[in-house]
This record gives sequence, C-alpha cells and structure tokens, in this order.
Amino acid sequence: MNHWNDHISVRHCVPLYPDTYLSDHKDAPAGCPTPIDSGDFNTTPVNNLKSLQICLMTAMIEQLPVDVREKICWTLVNRESPEDAFGTLATLARTCQALRDPALDVLWYTIPNIALLFRTLPSACYIERTLPQVWVGYLEAGAQSEVEVAFSSTFSADQAYFTRFCSYARRVRVFSNTLSTTTRQPLSVWTQRAVSSVYQTLAGIMQSRPLFPNVYKIEYSRYKTESTCLRLLVGPCLRDFNVFLSDDLASHSHESNDDEVAVLEERSTEDARTILKLKETSPRLKRIHIEISPASVALVSAVETALGGLKHLTSVSLSRDIAISPKTLAHLALSTGLESLECSLGDAFRGVDCWSLPSSRLHSAFPVLQQLCLTTSSLRLPTTLLELMRPPRLASIAVRTTDARVPRHDIDTLFSVIRALPSQGALKEVTLDVPNMRVSGPGLVAEGDVPAHSPSPICEETLEPLFALRGLTCLDLDCHCPFDVDDDLLMHISRAWPGLEYLKLGVYFPWGSDYDDARGQEPTGFDTPGHHDEAHDDKGDLRRRGWRRPHATLNGIMNFLQQCPAIQTLGVAFDADISLLAPNLRNRPHKTRGPPGRILQVLDVGLSPIGDPFAVAALLSNVFACVEDLDSRWVPLETEDYFYVPGPESSWSRARIYRTRWERVQELIPMFSSVRIQEQRWRDGTAHEIQGLPVHTA
Repeated sequence: MNHWNDHISVRHCVPLYPDTYLSDHKDAPAGCPTPIDSGDFNTTPVNNLKSLQICLMTAMIEQLPVDVREKICWTLVNRESPEDAFGTLATLARTCQALRDPALDVLWYTIPNIALLFRTLPSACYIERTLPQVWVGYLEAGAQSEVEVAFSSTFSADQAYFTRFCSYARRVRVFSNTLSTTTRQPLSVWTQRAVSSVYQTLAGIMQSRPLFPNVYKIEYSRYKTESTCLRLLVGPCLRDFNVFLSDDLASHSHESNDDEVAVLEERSTEDARTILKLKETSPRLKRIHIEISPASVALVSAVETALGGLKHLTSVSLSRDIAISPKTLAHLALSTGLESLECSLGDAFRGVDCWSLPSSRLHSAFPVLQQLCLTTSSLRLPTTLLELMRPPRLASIAVRTTDARVPRHDIDTLFSVIRALPSQGALKEVTLDVPNMRVSGPGLVAEGDVPAHSPSPICEETLEPLFALRGLTCLDLDCHCPFDVDDDLLMHISRAWPGLEYLKLGVYFPWGSDYDDARGQEPTGFDTPGHHDEAHDDKGDLRRRGWRRPHATLNGIMNFLQQCPAIQTLGVAFDADISLLAPNLRNRPHKTRGPPGRILQVLDVGLSPIGDPFAVAALLSNVFACVEDLDSRWVPLETEDYFYVPGPESSWSRARIYRTRWERVQELIPMFSSVRIQEQRWRDGTAHEIQGLPVHTA
C-alpha cells in the first residue's frame, strides 16, 4: 500500500478494510488501532482500571439515542478543520463500536465523486493514474495532483466486495461536486474522478436500480471534459435536483473529432431520458434547478414532461435556454406548493388565448408563489401575466429581457400593474433588467445608425407607482436608458422605503457608456461655464457619447445614507464635487460624528464625476468604516489602453481620471475611518485600548 492510499483511507473518511475489521480485529493490519473488547484486561491493576473506565464510557455512549451520537460526530466536523475532523471520525469508526455507524454516516454524508467509493474495494479491483497538477476550484488552495480511477480487469460485481461498495453508497445523502465553501471536506477528495467507462459499467450492473438510493440532494456541475451518468445519482429519496450541464457542441465542433461529438450527443440523449423519468424515479422531488448550455430540443421536451408529472414542487429554476410552453406554465400556476419560479417564456406565448388556463381558474393561480423571475423578449408578456394571474403572496419580482429592443413606455405600464397586485404590501424586491431599449414611437436615426434621440429618462414620475410598496427592501433597475435622479428623488426614496437594503438605478450599463447612445436633451443650466470641464475634454469626448453630468450630488447621497441605515448595496450616479456640498454637512461638529462602524458592501457610482478623492473619502468615512467593493463604469470611455501607464494626470482622458480617483477613494476610506476611531478614543480617554493603531502620547 502506498502512502497516498493510506493517507486517503485513514484521514479522508474512506475505510480501506472490510466491515468485519470494525467489529473483529483479529485480522487487522499491524499498527492500526483496534476496538477495545471487555475481555482485554491486563494483570496490572492500573491497566485494568483504565480498561474498566473505557468499558463504562462505551456503555454510556451506547445508551445515548442514535441522533444524539450523530450530533456528536457533526460537532467534530463543525469545530475542527476538515483534515482533522474527518481523520478523527475515521478513527472513531475503527475504535468505538457505539460511534461506528454515526461516524460513518457523517463521513459519507457528502461525496463529490464516485471515485471515493473505489477506496472500499481491494486495490486489485481498480487502477489509478496521477494526472498533472491542476488548479482546484474556488478555495484558492493552489495546485493539486488529480487522480483518475477505473475498474481493473479483475473487478467482478459478483464478489462480496461489490456488496460492500454498494453498502457505503447507501450512506451517501448529498452528491455535490460544486466545491462550495459550505461543504466541509478535505480538499484532496475533490481531486479524484472516475473515467467514463466506470459509469457505463455501473449503469450496466445496476440496470434500473439506483446506486445512491438515499441521496436527497444533488449539486452537480458537468463540463465538456467530464462524464457522469445522471441516472446513477437519482433515487426515490431525492428532494433537491440542482445540475449544470455544459455540452456545447457548436462552440467545440472545430476542435472535437467525430467520436467526441458522438459521445456528447449520446450523453445529451441519456440526460434527457434521466430527466424525463424523474417523475418515476423521484416522485417526491421538491426543488429542481436545471441549467443547460445549450439545451437541445430533446432536453427541453424532457424538462417540460418532467415538470408536468411532478406534483410536489416548491421551487423551479430553469436556465434561459429552456423556454417553457404555455401548457407547462399553466400546470405550474395550479401547483398548490410552488413558492419560487424562475424560467424563460418562449415565442409560443402570443396573446391572452395562449395561457392554457381557463379564466375561472385565474383567481387560484400561483396561490403560494413568493418569488417570480421571468426572462422574456418583451415587457408586455410579464405585464400581461401579472395582470391576469395576480399572485396573492408575491414577495419578489424579477423581469429580464433578451437583446430585443424594448419600448421605453412599457416600463411605466409594468410598474402600474405591480402597484395593483394584491400582494403589494408583501412585495420586498423588484428587479428589472432591460439591456436594450428604444424610443417609443418612430425610430429616428442619425449618422452611423446611431439613434438621434435617447429614450425618456427614468425619473420620479416613473417610480411613483412603486412608492406604494411600503415594505420594499431591494430595487434594482438595470435598464439601458437615461436616469434622472436628483437629491429630491433620493430623499423621496429614503422616506418611502426606510428599510432599503439594496438600491441600484441604471449604473451597471449606464447610458453614455456605449458609442450608439444618443445624447439626451440637457436641462437648463446643465453646465456652468468655468466649473465643469467635460465639455472641453477633447480626448474622452464624454458629452458626444451620450453622457451627461448626474443631477444628484453628495448632499443627496449623504442625506440618503442617514435615512436608510440598513443599506448594504448602493448604485447611483452622482456629482462628487465637494464644492457643491451643503455647509451643514461640510462643517458638521466633530463631536457628533461618533466612531463609524457601518460597512457598505457595494458602492457602484456608474459614470459619476469626481473632483478631490481625499475630500470625498473623508466625507464617506463619516458614515462607513470601509466600502468592500467600489465600482465605476469609466473604463469603456477611456481613450488609453487599460494597462498602459501614461504620463501626468493632465494628459489623461477625463474617463481615466475619474476612474483612478474612485479607486483612490476606496483605498482612503478605511484609512480615514481608522483615524476617526482613534480620535474618538482620545476624546473618550480610551486610546490605550486601540489595537493595531498608533497611540498619541504627547
């Protein structure tokens, strides 16, 4: 046995020896711990006393309920590092009969790959090959050696060791290869994988029987180079089916031979068969999340058929490539337990007659639905859906459109329908993503096919219907059109939704960041001569790109932050000119500031101009200890290469100046915050309690 095998078997929850070893230690290899037997007493009184104590402790443990013993094992996993915890549990399974089954259940509760089960077989039954080092997952653990396993020629399903193989498979409750940070397992178990022939062999042996009959949750991601038979994973206890399947034949056709393409097509067909039979193999399934890229016709049809046969669904999430039909939507609308729905509506939805739901049943549609996320080609479709079905308990609405141009006035209609919903008092989240918008009416085109007019801006009048949603905590409007946000609107928002936690108004893809964005009509007094210098910027040419200086100022931002103490994410474009700051904010008495303790997770300033980064950082540090992520959208407007370091700032484009100044603000806020905390401690006479900060002793 090589060192790697021994390390995996002892430290990483994979028993290497037969089950009889755990109860009968006569054949145990030398050097391995053995269970204590009540007859193992030495003649020495001290040893006899220790053995008696061990026996009494074992008897006490055996009297504990099974669920309590299992909680003891889970406590070890949650308190210790994965390496130590699983090593301890493996030792307990070998040395304590009372904790053997609970320890093994915890050890095998979650596995990322069938390859781990090979460690339950004799070494002659499988072969392994160490592959070059690869970068493992999202835990930033660095390079790891990947191990590939396969059945050897001596393997036979008729032998007793295959029964052992299946017995450990029955202990598995979660199959997850997503390498999420919530999965507490040693990193080395993620570097093992089984070759495709393993799944073919096991599928032939198991036939219609599930290999993992007790698995209740599947979190599986598969890419082109991987292979897994989904049919082996699903079983009667499955409640949560979460898979990402990427078999992009089109994008890889130029680099794949005919055999590889044939394998991918065969695998796609097998996946469709597995999903099609979910209503038979897993009739009690509650949550289904399928992301397919791309989705073949067979897979889409299989998903729709499966949804039509599953009666206990509470959550459905389908990728954009899976467009459901009106019949499937009608079936989901009448589900009495469906609480969350994320799907795409295809071209089959045309007019009211396509809903496949009698008007007499509309009042009972989506009786307990709380979260709704729709992807469509227009806003009229979800508007009609909400107007007809009117879910009574809806708490979250998200609407995303494709690349098709959407009329600007459709947003006003959608917001009016949302205000009229019976669940307006329960609505907490509204998300709207419209990447392409056109002017309502005839499309006037200027030179170079650039629209001569910009869509009308989203302003206070547009948001007025949403102010009726008094419990709103999240508003995310990612619409590619102008936004007219001023200090008065920010004050209105803060008073209407004092519990707001998330606010973004057109900062992710702001108007003016694309060359095709037409310049909107500027309000009177937009630029004061000699004060704003963007009009004189002959490099960035911001004004001709459709950009215009935001109406909101630091006054509105600071007042908004004071009125909304729960805000965690803020995305608003504003004029960060410190000279426009009101005197009461600029000259606020120092004693009223207090030590800042709030942390803003995201501050997205979009295309916000900024003057002095030091002054802006000092002002924001009055409210926040730090800003974890500060984003601006000036990079597309820079005339220089992003990685090129030019000369002095006076030679930079205006966009590059603004972008670098905002980056400086993020660096300065925690520095200023530390100074303010120190100053506050000096005033309170507790400066000596500061850790990691210099203490003034003069």
